[in-house]
Amino acid sequence: MSSPKFPFQLPEVSKQLFMLAANTYSIENTTFDPKIISAPFIKQAVLSHLSGFAYHNLSPVKENVDPKLWKQLELQYVQVLQGNHQFLNLHQQMVALLETNEIQFAVLKGLDLLFRTYREEGIRHISDIDLLILPEDLQKVTDLFKANGFKCKQSIDKSSFHEKHYQLHAPLQASLNGQNIDVHVLLFDTFLGFHFPTKPLLDKRLQMEWVQQHTYVLAPNDAALFNLLHLYVHLDKGNHFKMSSFIDVQKTMSALDYPNNKAQYPKPIQAKIEYVIDCMVWLGLLEHDFLPQRKKAPARYFFYLLFFLQAIQPTFGQTLRYKFFPRLFLYQFSWKTLPLLFHEVFPSKRYLLNGAPNSSYLGAWLKRLKHFTRKK
Repeated sequence: MSSPKFPFQLPEVSKQLFMLAANTYSIENTTFDPKIISAPFIKQAVLSHLSGFAYHNLSPVKENVDPKLWKQLELQYVQVLQGNHQFLNLHQQMVALLETNEIQFAVLKGLDLLFRTYREEGIRHISDIDLLILPEDLQKVTDLFKANGFKCKQSIDKSSFHEKHYQLHAPLQASLNGQNIDVHVLLFDTFLGFHFPTKPLLDKRLQMEWVQQHTYVLAPNDAALFNLLHLYVHLDKGNHFKMSSFIDVQKTMSALDYPNNKAQYPKPIQAKIEYVIDCMVWLGLLEHDFLPQRKKAPARYFFYLLFFLQAIQPTFGQTLRYKFFPRLFLYQFSWKTLPLLFHEVFPSKRYLLNGAPNSSYLGAWLKRLKHFTRKK
């Protein structure tokens, strides 16, 4: 595994975890060393949202793993299983409502992967349901959810810069018993440089069945491209992402057949795809020759990965270079960015004090500066 031109190395425990999660270990023969299962390994699995993958792929050789450590991993798996089961129940209610009212839809990310790719309830952690509908159906869906006991928010406070300011693609969040459905009318905000009209995507949707439920998902190539570009957005705009998203992309990107179909994508999209591919090669999730002439990802992507994995303690200079400045200058300069940058530096009093109640505006603003250097 070659490393990027960057002064950090991926920790050994992370390399082992990603190989295991991606099922690239031959764990049933002598190449597997159960000693890799250690307390740091369990911690990294939980931190990376990969405990379900590790538990599933280690089950055939669990007798070779320390019983106490296996119990910890099993507990994490059970928690993922229980949470996902609740979301499947919510999904069933949602599908019944939408189909009864003849609303065209498709699920994205977690539920799509659960129904089509993993088909095992406890592997991939699901934190919400992402739903894609036609823009013209938004008000109808809002009224429908409200009439059935959901709490609906039209404006959502997000932790990432791009999510706070660009909610055109997901203008509605519906909640029931603490579980959220994020309703998308576009795959991405057009201000990010993407243009994927919703109707053609939903016209090509497919019906999937699993565990006595059914749902609708995007066509394989559309879903694979969305998974990859969604990961790119989180890598490029800040360090809010799940490491399990890399496994999601690895499992689905074959539908793109990117090395052979590269020419069909515009140059800006090619660069974004190849940035993610470069990170996956570095993580050991793709072979070096998958795309020999790939575009090298910016150094801050690797910084975000290692910071997320708690593998580095960034210096002040690294924090400024890789976290602070990219968050303030995310897009090509235009008049549209000015109010966004102003709001990022001088947010409204109501928004600012929401994160630091019982503080003065200045005190809350100073606390907010710690956001840029916070630890996971």
